[in-house]
Amino acid sequence: MFKSLIPLALLTFSISSLAGVGGGGMPVITFSSNPTQVTPSPGGKIGSLSWDGSSSFIENSANGKRYLQLGLLKNYTYEQTLDAISSRGKWSDFHLATIDEAYEFANAVSSIEFKNNPDSPIDTFRADTKNAFEDGVLGNSYNSGFDRFFYFSNPSEKMVGILDLHSGTDQVYFSELFGTYDRYWFARYAQYGSQETGSWLLVSNYTLPTSVPEPINSAMLLAGLGLLGIAVRRAK
Repeated sequence: MFKSLIPLALLTFSISSLAGVGGGGMPVITFSSNPTQVTPSPGGKIGSLSWDGSSSFIENSANGKRYLQLGLLKNYTYEQTLDAISSRGKWSDFHLATIDEAYEFANAVSSIEFKNNPDSPIDTFRADTKNAFEDGVLGNSYNSGFDRFFYFSNPSEKMVGILDLHSGTDQVYFSELFGTYDRYWFARYAQYGSQETGSWLLVSNYTLPTSVPEPINSAMLLAGLGLLGIAVRRAK
């Protein structure tokens, strides 16, 4: 028995015939994946978040935060994800998002600023994004309808929060409590058509500068300071 089956909606088929005597033959049905359902997004922008469609990173132009694009580790189990961001892993400069970082990510794409309220342990909201977007705009991580990724809202209790980016409605769905992590729960909800794998929101340990002075502006500033110095000396 196969461990997993390709969803029928993602298949197309064609009928041809095997050549035989007199031009006759046996009909042959050939199945293939529907490319319109699995073609990766070329990237794009939502609010202050952007992905160029080919690199490994999502950039936040508002605060210099960097995230791994959402589809990069979607085929990793939770344990493999932890190994990838460990000190010996390829992505050791990243960590699992905290609840505040998850709020920050959601607010970067939504039209409303939500805040973590410690007195309300289970907050859930759905909000319009600042602009329309295509599925997989920040990386394909779930199915053709939306992208899903996780964070720990309470790591000590392994309480898992969730963010969904719905391209059909141009909305973000955010919940502080989607479930309590164990491998069987994760296999059910994490990745569409997969087992025990899914995307976690991974945040860089470093913040990039949000703006760098252009060379011409720096040169003009230095020239101005030089002229000011000359004027001061002449005044003396």
